[in-house]
Amino acid sequence: MIKHRIMVLDPGHFHAALPFMYSSPRIDEDIHVYAPQGQGLDSFVGMIGTFNQRQEAPTSWRLQIHHSCDPLGDMIKERPGDIAVLAGKNRLKAANTAVLAQTGIHVFADKPLVIEPQGLRFLHEALKSNAVVLDMMTAREEPLPRIQRELIADNELFGGFDTSAGDTIYIESTHCLSKSINGRQLIRPEWYFDVTEQGEGIVDVTTHYADLALLMSGADKSLPEVKLIAATHWATLVSSREFRAVCGAEHWTESIRGAVRNNMLELMANGEIVAECDGVPLRIRIEWRQQSMPGITEGINLICRGVNCTIAVLRREMGSAVLELIPRPGKEHIVKMALSRRRERFEPIPGSTALRLHVEGNPPEHEAQFAATLNRFLDYIDTGVPEWEKAMLNAKYTLLMQAKAAAQE
Repeated sequence: MIKHRIMVLDPGHFHAALPFMYSSPRIDEDIHVYAPQGQGLDSFVGMIGTFNQRQEAPTSWRLQIHHSCDPLGDMIKERPGDIAVLAGKNRLKAANTAVLAQTGIHVFADKPLVIEPQGLRFLHEALKSNAVVLDMMTAREEPLPRIQRELIADNELFGGFDTSAGDTIYIESTHCLSKSINGRQLIRPEWYFDVTEQGEGIVDVTTHYADLALLMSGADKSLPEVKLIAATHWATLVSSREFRAVCGAEHWTESIRGAVRNNMLELMANGEIVAECDGVPLRIRIEWRQQSMPGITEGINLICRGVNCTIAVLRREMGSAVLELIPRPGKEHIVKMALSRRRERFEPIPGSTALRLHVEGNPPEHEAQFAATLNRFLDYIDTGVPEWEKAMLNAKYTLLMQAKAAAQE
């Protein structure tokens, strides 16, 4: 088995560490980190340390730290690995990806890979190289959305998308700025609140949902035609006290002062995109809050309306989710017959024609999906990346850049 060697470029986001939450026989235990001294590096080292020191299934990563004022240049010059992991400031991520890919280094990048329209040029250059370039689309690995895609692909059951149903594909998600990871309060870097570095919300978390929408439209077989209809964005208000609690800074940093009014940061974190995929209406809506509130938790509602039934992944309290199937009136028998030929087990919901998927055991934590996504990336390096994956990467970010431009008009 080929053991791949990992290099991490200037880790500024906790997603840089999550792919290494578990040991892997496919990865050398020495991880080379190129970064200047600072909070980002310290946080990365600390999180890897918790993975190595935990009681249950500890990892055994050995960090090789290369302190550098030019981490990209030194990484390319010394090149102790064949894979670069990018998770941090997003402004230069597309340009850095192109440089690394053109030197033959594979790139595994946190989303968003592109946050400004000019970044599309760098993405195109990277995709022309012989290196594998992939963003961390962990939502693909979530169990319920995966089952949902399989059910939608069953034409006898779903009957194809119902394009007369308004928002045929409706994706809505809620997120919190304050959260804990691996039992520890997450401290976000100050630049996370600077949309010129992190990117607006409409081009950030939406990458996951544009990715899912394209997959549900069959992009892994034939890339659908994607057309933007409309887009909008709006701010989440963050007080100085909340800013201090999340990132530890005593005062507003200079880079975000322009977005502070009446001592409240107007963080452009929320957005809505209306589009069509091969004529199938799509709506994506994301919203960020400071912290979870009663009745409102982090998670996703992913609703797909078909000719025979609606199939929905719905969030519940404490981050859990359920998958429900609702037959269309007069289609109950068709749905029942189609389900009888499938392996999934559905249970009736009392007082309703709807059915709920029976799930054995507890689903894996969201953070565990990073390791699964890394495995898919390693498969692409070892056996070749499919052309549809490259085409989807380009189509997804093109849509998001169009949405950002439309929202700012």
